[in-house]
Amino acid sequence: MSTVSVYGDVEGELCETSNMRNPNIYGLTKYLGESIVKESEISEKIIIQLPRMIGPYVNLKDIKNSGFLTMTKKILMGEDVTCYIPETAYNNYLHVSELSVFLKYLLRKDKWAENETVLLGVQERLTMLHILQIMKDAVESKSKIIADDSDGSKPVCSLINIDKAKKMGFCPCTAESMLKRFINEINVKITEGVFDEY
Repeated sequence: MSTVSVYGDVEGELCETSNMRNPNIYGLTKYLGESIVKESEISEKIIIQLPRMIGPYVNLKDIKNSGFLTMTKKILMGEDVTCYIPETAYNNYLHVSELSVFLKYLLRKDKWAENETVLLGVQERLTMLHILQIMKDAVESKSKIIADDSDGSKPVCSLINIDKAKKMGFCPCTAESMLKRFINEINVKITEGVFDEY
């Protein structure tokens, strides 16, 4: 398992042949791990590069400067959300349940290619504004979503090409289903008082 972070500050659409550009220490360590696997004598190997993973175990206390999780937390708390990339198409995330489905599919295969690297992400490329609205509606949040692209912010790695993954059998559920499931999972934790841990 690896990460899209191995590519660093990639602009535009990310694919398996994209060049690395100024990756952080996390991305570099994952790249080294990938190199070890590729050079190993294991005959069949797949390196799966993961996007932002969402699911019931996301820790909203440790959001590590993530705009995505910061906005999610504000929606859950009923606070106003300012979105600086409202019209940017985004698919750099995946619910952990979709990863498990893909892994089960791969493990049932008789044979893998000798050395494959594959990127995962959501199939639909929704705008960030649409993503936030889906989550807001799912939990009936009182948050107001404010679109503000005045500072000209451009996200790093907002688009992931998953064509190769689809050819390998990756068939995720819809982005809307993933987002609704995620926000409701975290909302349940809040209503059960687990939010105190954040």
